[in-house]
Amino acid sequence: MRFCDYPDRLAPFFNHFPAENMMFIDFKEFVESPEAVIRRVLDFLGLEQQHFQYQQLPAGMKTDYGNRTLQPTAAHILRNHFQDSGRRLEELTQQSFSWVAPEQSGLQPGSKKENK
Repeated sequence: MRFCDYPDRLAPFFNHFPAENMMFIDFKEFVESPEAVIRRVLDFLGLEQQHFQYQQLPAGMKTDYGNRTLQPTAAHILRNHFQDSGRRLEELTQQSFSWVAPEQSGLQPGSKKENK
């Protein structure tokens, strides 16, 4: 699960690129509001939105997992394993992520810290 330690994977980029040149997207937000997220990405890239045609996400990407669920014990283990990583990711990106539990996060869900 080491490859899932996003702060360690992203930190080198912050040494070479300014934070304002990077954009991070919470997958849950993308699934819930894909068109709005795509518009934000286009805006971030400085692209004109009228040149792009939005298409609906396939059902499988809309968290349509059928009857499959994560066992509570597995969810607990994963949450504990990624607790520190989630906190560090939010600190690094100055952005909150839905999968970081509120008690772990220093940010409100969907918020972004203001740079001073």
